[in-house]
Amino acid sequence: MKRREFIAALGLTIAGPWEAVAQIFSKDFHVGTVTPGIPIGHNSPAGQILLRVVAERGYRLGENLTFHSRGAMPEIHLLPQMLEEMKANRVQVVIIPGHPTVVAA
Repeated sequence: MKRREFIAALGLTIAGPWEAVAQIFSKDFHVGTVTPGIPIGHNSPAGQILLRVVAERGYRLGENLTFHSRGAMPEIHLLPQMLEEMKANRVQVVIIPGHPTVVAA
């Protein structure tokens, strides 16, 4: 299994499989990042790459795309709570770089 497929599958697992499938067809797309360190904002280099990739698929920040970003630095114990917050905000895809975040997911 490739890394992207794993991350996508993990993101769908967080949102719940049926709920995530239904949300993919909604008008607005919600993408989020949860990191063990500093949040990946939409204006950071990694955030800009992510926005460029989803823009190639027709999603634009502020139009039909909402970007959620959370960082646990220095309180890693809050990672599970941040992931639950993403789920409550109906985020369809959550990008979770870093070992502590994957374990929390």
